[in-house]
Amino acid sequence: MKYSAGIFCLALTLLASSAYCADTGKDLFLNNCAACHQSNGNGQAGLAPPLTNRRLWQGMGDGRTQYIAGVALTGLVGKIVSEGETYSDLAMPPQNHLSDGELALVANYIFNDLNGIDTHAAGEDFARTRAAPPSHAKIMMMRDAALK
Repeated sequence: MKYSAGIFCLALTLLASSAYCADTGKDLFLNNCAACHQSNGNGQAGLAPPLTNRRLWQGMGDGRTQYIAGVALTGLVGKIVSEGETYSDLAMPPQNHLSDGELALVANYIFNDLNGIDTHAAGEDFARTRAAPPSHAKIMMMRDAALK
């Protein structure tokens, strides 16, 4: 009986600590994206475009997860226009240090919480993109097409 209670307490402690340590999409966003895109996702003029861009994400349709996976895993360099603001020297580094599951959590936070778009990205979506990343030209083409 003593051993059962001890095992129960150990299991409960492990469950509580893993739940406490588990990052949410918001936590991961704040720790990996907010320095440039701001904690509210509104971006910084001249540095990082807003991720709160409902028009962009809706325009992406079913391709929004592929697009965000491509950007997150390969980065984004060059010039883009977002909501009338030009970002000429955009140099977003790849976030490929995050796991596929973590990237999916961030994407879902951006889609659902910051933009109110009901989308569910999965780790498998990021694993596929990690295995066969899109070219920079394709990423930019997807963005341009979504905003037309």
